[in-house]
Amino acid sequence: MLYDVISTYLEDRRCPLAQFGYSRDGKSNKLQIVFGVLCTPQGCPIAVEVFAGNTADPSTLKV
Repeated sequence: MLYDVISTYLEDRRCPLAQFGYSRDGKSNKLQIVFGVLCTPQGCPIAVEVFAGNTADPSTLKV
């Protein structure tokens, strides 16, 4: 299995998960939202979880 963390920025301020956080695309002045994506070894996504934009990458994993 492969796991990746992705973030994107939002223009809208109504999403309760949108928070200021690390911006991978240089949009640090925009609200962010974080996605954890689990993929098969072939790269096909099989699970997605959405996190608040200020969530650190390591905390997206549950032990």
